[in-house]
Amino acid sequence: MQKQKSIKKNYIFNTLYQVFALIVPLITAPYIARVLGPAGVGKYSYTYSIVSIFGVFALLGTSVYGQQVIAQCRDDLYQRSKNFFEIEIICAVTTLITIACWFIFIFRRGDDQVYYLILTFVLISIGLDISWFFAGLEDFSLIVLRSFVIKLLTVIAIFTFVRSRDDLYIYFIIQSVGQAIGNLSMWIPLRSRVVKVSFKDFYFRDHFKQTIVYFIPTVAASVYSLIDKTMIGMITHSSEENGFYDQAQKIITVAYTVVASLNTVMASRIAYLFAIGGDEEIKRRFSKSSDFIAALSYPIAFGIAAVANTFVPWFLGPGYEVDILLLRIASPLVVLLSVHNFMAAQYLVPSGQRARSTWGVIAGAAVNFCFNCLLIPRFGAAGALVATLFSELTICLVYFRMSRNFIPITMFLKSSVKPFICAVIMFLILFVSGRNLTSGTIVILCQIMAGMTIYFCAMLVFRSEIVLEVVGIVINKLKRK
Repeated sequence: MQKQKSIKKNYIFNTLYQVFALIVPLITAPYIARVLGPAGVGKYSYTYSIVSIFGVFALLGTSVYGQQVIAQCRDDLYQRSKNFFEIEIICAVTTLITIACWFIFIFRRGDDQVYYLILTFVLISIGLDISWFFAGLEDFSLIVLRSFVIKLLTVIAIFTFVRSRDDLYIYFIIQSVGQAIGNLSMWIPLRSRVVKVSFKDFYFRDHFKQTIVYFIPTVAASVYSLIDKTMIGMITHSSEENGFYDQAQKIITVAYTVVASLNTVMASRIAYLFAIGGDEEIKRRFSKSSDFIAALSYPIAFGIAAVANTFVPWFLGPGYEVDILLLRIASPLVVLLSVHNFMAAQYLVPSGQRARSTWGVIAGAAVNFCFNCLLIPRFGAAGALVATLFSELTICLVYFRMSRNFIPITMFLKSSVKPFICAVIMFLILFVSGRNLTSGTIVILCQIMAGMTIYFCAMLVFRSEIVLEVVGIVINKLKRK
């Protein structure tokens, strides 16, 4: 019974934090976009992508592996302490080696050395990060509370100290040092959860071999997610192009997160069903999830494309007109990312195929790199987004191939027909009616409400099962009252 309460509490904490993490960019992005401008945002985006690649090598897969090891021995105080120190020492050594390489990289560059030096704190924070230990103990409340406090203080510091484009270095300091302080704070409650271990008892070889195994899929996923920003900076030598790309990507990420929240709820249940061999129930739940994802992702994608001309000036301010086109190009990513995440989080990982799923990411990264080389030199950020569309489509097709016994592509295509048609109808009405509208809060709210109403009514006309089911539930509840 206590265990069940713990799971519920952890879920509530994580859900509240995810909502908070979703709101923060909506608060800070418009302010940073206006204060730092496209060039400042782009400079931070590009340099941070570089240090993040170094960070992958510093982490070396210890985070995911460490969490699993601690979870397996959490009831044995000495063994979990021994495992913690062994894994953390490995992480500390790889971090120090990475920092040494980082300094060599910095001093070989002739530009922006101050910003790169500040970002050293990002690498230091990786060596200090022991959140995986508390995750292994299922002490998520502590992790979430720490993250919430640090993120809140970061937001306050940004609004307090970042006042003009000359404060770009302050923005770098706030973001980088904030991470290090947050991770350092986790060492305070650690003292009551571990005991001293003699160095002669340490054995690193098995841990090191396993972290390498976990490192391969981690580096594939991380490099894939960072390659666009890095290549835009290296090819175009334009901070503004990276700034435009970064803002479009942030908006798409926030929109996609709304759909991806379903996976948080479903993943554990699917893993349990795989464990007990409930294949028919798994397929039924996949079908429901597919209907939900299609019904939500298509209107969000088409809605973003329809209101981009009024949303971008209102949200990002002047100087970001390029993002109107970029958002329209990137809007299909809401659907592709939702499908990608659905198959990974609800099938491939719960069924024990995490390592196999890496091949999909590697294929996507290869496609992304090739199209980036072809398109970025001519089209800049727009070319990078087109490349991302092709790469995400590749990942989805590979995942559909891997998942064909449980999630055939025909399942999602069938789920997509009515939402796609209704979303197109909504898009056409919003796009035509909004061409001459001026940007403003009232206008945006009216467009959102109109879009939701049009889409919902169209789904009713087409007798969408998921909408009719929701309407039926609401009517039944009203009748009971």
